[in-house]
Amino acid sequence: MKKKILIVLTLCSILTLSIVYARYISSEYSDGRARVVKFGNVSIVEEGRTDNGQYIIEPGEINKKVTVKFDGSETRTTVYVSFICENWQYNNSIRQFSFDYYNDENDNNDLYFTISDGWEYDGEDAANPGTQVFKKSLEPNTVLESVIVEGIMVGEEIPNSKLSIIADKIDLSIKAKVVQDK
Repeated sequence: MKKKILIVLTLCSILTLSIVYARYISSEYSDGRARVVKFGNVSIVEEGRTDNGQYIIEPGEINKKVTVKFDGSETRTTVYVSFICENWQYNNSIRQFSFDYYNDENDNNDLYFTISDGWEYDGEDAANPGTQVFKKSLEPNTVLESVIVEGIMVGEEIPNSKLSIIADKIDLSIKAKVVQDK
C-alpha cells in the first residue's frame, strides 16, 4: 500500500513538473517577431562658388546653398541638423546666425545667414555649447531634399584687408542625423 501511494505521489509530481515545464517552454517560443527597419542615407550637400575648394568671401552675397537630403525610412523619423558655430550668434526671432567681427553694437551683421522655413528650432545642444540644432519630422517612406541655408551675406562695410582674417575665425560646421520616432 505504501508502495502504491509512493508511486502515485511520484507520478503526480512528475505530471506537475511536466505541466510547469511545458508552460515554460511554450512561453519561451511565443509568436512575437521583430525585424530591422530600413533607413536611407542622410547627407548634406553644399553648393557655391569656390576657389580650390575654399568658399570665396567678398562683400555681398556668397552664393552658398546648403541642402539636407535623406532617402527616407519605413518608420516616422526626425532629421536633426546641427550647426557647430561657437563664434556665431543665433537669433531665433529672425532665424538668423550672425558673425560680428568687430564686436560692436552698431553693426551686428558683418556676416550672416538665415535658416530656411520648414525647419523647427530645437535649441542649443546642452552637451556641446555653441551648437544650435534644427529638426524636421517626416512620415514613413518620405524622401527629403530640403534647403536649410540659401546664402551667406557679407557686410558691404568690411574692408577687403580684413576678409582673410575673418575667414580664419568663422569656423562653421554642419552635421545631420536621423532618429526613429517612437
